[in-house]
Amino acid sequence: MKMLPLILMAEWFLTGLTPDALAPDSLLPQTMRAIQIAIGNGTYVAVDGQSNVVTSPDGTAWTRREAGTVFRLHGVAFGDGLFVAVGNEGAVLTSADGLQWVQRDSGSDERLRGIAWGNHIFAAVGYGGTILRSKDGVRWTKAYCETEERLYAIAFGNGVFVAVGARGQIVSSSRGHFWRRQDSKASDALLSVSYVGGVFAATGLNARPVTSIDGRSWKRGHLAQATEIAKMRE
Repeated sequence: MKMLPLILMAEWFLTGLTPDALAPDSLLPQTMRAIQIAIGNGTYVAVDGQSNVVTSPDGTAWTRREAGTVFRLHGVAFGDGLFVAVGNEGAVLTSADGLQWVQRDSGSDERLRGIAWGNHIFAAVGYGGTILRSKDGVRWTKAYCETEERLYAIAFGNGVFVAVGARGQIVSSSRGHFWRRQDSKASDALLSVSYVGGVFAATGLNARPVTSIDGRSWKRGHLAQATEIAKMRE
């Protein structure tokens, strides 16, 4: 199985889509359950839904770092040489090495629940349909989104960002400026989205999994079936 480049989206805790080569249970201290994990510059960085950041050089020995925030952190991503973590009350923090963190002004006080990097931009999602984009992780602007529902998670793949949320909401965008609502075929909350093996997969605690190859056309089904279709299109 191919290793995921740069970012390990820990939504596999909810979806059960754990890559065989890198099980998350082996990555974290027993006292911590990661919400999201990112890898960059030879360093693992994880956040746990509290105000904690932990790092590891090898995925085995972990060290808690002072993030300098009291807000709960829900997402972390790595791109263009920078880690960016996001959390409650619009919290955004950046770090070049995962050790020293700097608070940034996101321009929002909404709860940010996830972040991804792709097409040379960071995109963060949160409550109220909030989506923020940044080229450098420091200066942030609000994007237009076709939903005001809570957004819980985001992934990037195949040149497209996909965000999921309450009431089966799925929105997608290529450059992060305009997010179009897609027909998810789901009505319950979607809490997780991942891009693995050429396929997006989204699910929640009560929602039946839905999959998509392009982030726009979605259907109910198993990941294995969608992966086979993706391979046929390569």
